[in-house]
Amino acid sequence: MPKLKSNNDYISELKAVSPSISIIDKYVNSRTKITVRCDVCSYQWTARPTDLLRGHGCPRCSGKERKTTSRFREEVAMTNPNLEVVGEYVNTSTKIDVRCLDCGYTWKTNPSSLLSGIGCPACGGTKKKSQDEFIHALFSINPDIKVLEQYKNNSTKISVRCLRCGYEWRATPHNLIDARSRCPKCTHSSTSFIEQFIVEWLIRVLGSESVVHRDTTAIGLELDIFVPKLGIAFEPGSWHWHKNKLEGDALKRRLCLEKGIRLITIYDKVPEKEMFEEKDVVLYPYDIRVQKKSNQLEQLLLSVLNEQGWDLAFPNIDINDVVNDAYKKSVKTDTDQFIKKLVSKGIDVDVFGVYKSSSSRISVRCKTCGHVWSPRADTLLSGNSRCKICGISKNGKAHTKSHETYISEVRQKNPSIIVLGQYIKASERIHVRCRVWGREWNPVANTLIRKNSSACPECGRIKKDGR
Repeated sequence: MPKLKSNNDYISELKAVSPSISIIDKYVNSRTKITVRCDVCSYQWTARPTDLLRGHGCPRCSGKERKTTSRFREEVAMTNPNLEVVGEYVNTSTKIDVRCLDCGYTWKTNPSSLLSGIGCPACGGTKKKSQDEFIHALFSINPDIKVLEQYKNNSTKISVRCLRCGYEWRATPHNLIDARSRCPKCTHSSTSFIEQFIVEWLIRVLGSESVVHRDTTAIGLELDIFVPKLGIAFEPGSWHWHKNKLEGDALKRRLCLEKGIRLITIYDKVPEKEMFEEKDVVLYPYDIRVQKKSNQLEQLLLSVLNEQGWDLAFPNIDINDVVNDAYKKSVKTDTDQFIKKLVSKGIDVDVFGVYKSSSSRISVRCKTCGHVWSPRADTLLSGNSRCKICGISKNGKAHTKSHETYISEVRQKNPSIIVLGQYIKASERIHVRCRVWGREWNPVANTLIRKNSSACPECGRIKKDGR
């Protein structure tokens, strides 16, 4: 039976391993924990004697100290002095109660987030909303959307209904409030609410014969709304859509000036930092339709008409009728309406897909050659997506190479290859056959006619093997 180690024997062994650790309790055996103290930082803790002899040192000096609630409160006071730790600290991943000393709001959070500097959600605007708070916030942004379900958090989808058209859908509260998404069924088409409002209002005031919608004759470029007898035109639109077209808008203003036409450019949803020095560029920081600010549009129209010499009394029109008609005419385009727009622009395709939105892809077939492709609806409508087989590229420029030209080039570069498929473009694959071995494959078209052209894989393998 081995001899039992004495307290002095253990102290001697420990000093040899960790001279900076002093024993406070009396040694019992290798497994019974004892209290020890670090001579460097004076921190006290309990440990198994055998662990100390293995080299386990001071937890505080090594950064492995088990954190107490009081120590955690000291750390929070350094990173977040306006917060008070209310609950008891367990570990970094167990949530703890905290109170804001500025506003009094109390919430649970991860201790690690407090030490990283994350503060009060109520003061920072990230506090979880109540049902009433969410409904109020949504109403202030889009009063035409009704909440149908209980709000949970900013990322959990919730059912809502459009009060305009009755359509119901599910959306995240973040998209409804922060991203300001609208009813998907009432998404604007190519004409905006502002444009339709101005047209409807001017027709009621001046008569339909005085208002020209989408005129292309006055300056050679399209004007959204033109009143020839008063020499004024209006070019309205969303800043999100027009911010990348400002040079084109400026060109229209210059051409109108040369023709003696006063052009009023109107943008809504404009960031407050954006500024224009030009007199007839009007900026609204909100969405005219959603925020129901149509009266401001009406005041703008009245002031412009008066400045142009229109001296009639205030028009006796129902502004609500104007708003409703403008809303109906600026809602989402359906498939039939989309097809009519294609026909009016001379785009000769059959549509067999369903129109969803201007940014969604739709399946179409070329009436000339039968080629099928799926361009974005707005790209097709703008004329920037045409049938590739008929020789029109995406940017509207003709291909320089026909199918016959390609076959001729293949014969010159690779006389042993027969072209079986239809040439579309250099980067598309094409079906071919080797005259020697009968091997068929689908190489990229350009690889057969480039300087270091590729050939039949079977011929290449035999040549490599030396047979």
